[in-house]
Amino acid sequence: MNKNERPINLATSKNGQVAVCRGCKECISFEFGPIFQLFSYDDFSVLERNISATSPEEYFKRCPFYSKIIVNTSVPNLYFTFTEKEFGELQVLLSAAMAKYQILEMSQRNLN
Repeated sequence: MNKNERPINLATSKNGQVAVCRGCKECISFEFGPIFQLFSYDDFSVLERNISATSPEEYFKRCPFYSKIIVNTSVPNLYFTFTEKEFGELQVLLSAAMAKYQILEMSQRNLN
């Protein structure tokens, strides 16, 4: 694969990675553990907002009978479940990916 064809890595963690298509800069790949999902920017943004707005402490107060945090996605009937530790790693991963994506977008606009 030519370097110009490789996705742009937005963020990595022990269990995950987020990248964006180098060509269109619109298709975002999200990997975490066994999950692999492709998102549009808008759908990825929804996921990132949902994750960043969720407090594990508050979640388990409201749902004490759950052992994992259940997160809905922008895709109907698609939910992810995470342990509290995984969820913390996921929050950092998605936040870092969104920040880098926004920097790429700003630099792209300034270059054009």
